[in-house]
Amino acid sequence: MGAKSLRVKYLDKWSRIIDINDISNWPLVKNGSWEKDIAKTFFMRFFCENGSEKAINIEIYN
Repeated sequence: MGAKSLRVKYLDKWSRIIDINDISNWPLVKNGSWEKDIAKTFFMRFFCENGSEKAINIEIYN
């Protein structure tokens, strides 16, 4: 995706926990800007990958 930063906005009434099971209520999914699969991919890349995945893909790490 090439982003070097991620802007977030905290709302007082919202929980500080991002739950993948609540994906249908994420603002960009709910308003139709993102499809669920795109939001899930972004979530997984941001919170689950540690960089070794890319190194494996370009064959510099196994």
